[in-house]
Amino acid sequence: MTFPALVVAVLVTQAPEPAPFLGEFQIEDRAQARLGPATPLTVTVRIPATQLRPRELDRRFRLRHPEADTVRFEVRGYPASRDPLLPRHRRPSFVIDYDQKPVQALRERFLAQGKPPTLEALTAFVDQSIVKKNLSRGFDFASVVARRAEGDCTEHAVLLAALARSFRLPARVVLGLALVEGTEGLKAFGHAWVEVREGKHWKPADAALRGVTELQYLPLNVLEDESASYLGAAIRQGSLMAVQGLVLEDAPPGE
Repeated sequence: MTFPALVVAVLVTQAPEPAPFLGEFQIEDRAQARLGPATPLTVTVRIPATQLRPRELDRRFRLRHPEADTVRFEVRGYPASRDPLLPRHRRPSFVIDYDQKPVQALRERFLAQGKPPTLEALTAFVDQSIVKKNLSRGFDFASVVARRAEGDCTEHAVLLAALARSFRLPARVVLGLALVEGTEGLKAFGHAWVEVREGKHWKPADAALRGVTELQYLPLNVLEDESASYLGAAIRQGSLMAVQGLVLEDAPPGE
């Protein structure tokens, strides 16, 4: 069987200052096919030899030759993770502080609806609970988000992870890029979302882009440091990838 595919060239250089993943990146779209969650992609990433590649690129795509300036890999659907389930994916932490009163109160509001705590229901609830959707916050932890009901994708992600863990659903926050097809064409955004463990797999959940169907994710880092130094760790991870732009092209049909 042949598949329409896209080639994504991600141009990467060192940022002059550390920068988070939020924001829109320039994109040149030469592709004819519209983007969807299962659209096959061939991704070429160019990184200066002086920079470390984002950890998830190597882990999820089994990349070799770490000294190379250019790496190339295929994406077919959501890039799966092989990470094991760990006890910390269920526990409260400084960032995912579901043991604090604001998150517990929000949890009680969810239970009052009489709905089972499925991943889909929790994702919708977080989307509805964050009523002030803006970029004014700086990566708040979950109890602050629950209290303020304000934020962008990072706030949606930490609150969803907190509620998921409160219902014994192992969850973690992922940082990376979201490629989104809309009425104005294809756009690329720095983004944060959640992965929840279901069976032997990590499944993406995104309260900030709930209902968006024409998109693809490119995970770059998992937020593993959930201590009081999490913001510094997240900024350091963001500074590893200063994306100059994206180029999308139709790729030759593949088997």
